[in-house]
Amino acid sequence: MTEKPPKGSARNFGLKALQHWADMLQKKSKGSWAREYATGRPLLAALTTAYTFMGPAFGKTVQAERDVYADFLDEAAHVLNAAELENAAALYRAAGEAWQGLHGSLLPD
Repeated sequence: MTEKPPKGSARNFGLKALQHWADMLQKKSKGSWAREYATGRPLLAALTTAYTFMGPAFGKTVQAERDVYADFLDEAAHVLNAAELENAAALYRAAGEAWQGLHGSLLPD
């Protein structure tokens, strides 16, 4: 990286942010979804917003574009004859499927 990291709490970025989000979904502490978004309209609004921002309206796919990056890695693996990039592509595809599962679970049928 040539730039300074983003300002703000470390829990707002990367894997720490995902762990913080998971904690806030499960715990009933201050600021948790259970307290902030009680059942009804507040919860529906929060889930709809998360669904929209994770969806194709703000990217190409509902897989947080992990599948797009996996395609790039596959192409690079072919050009560079690098099998390790194919392995990385498979992991990105699995991550994309997990993101798609999360997206679908926000507003299930």
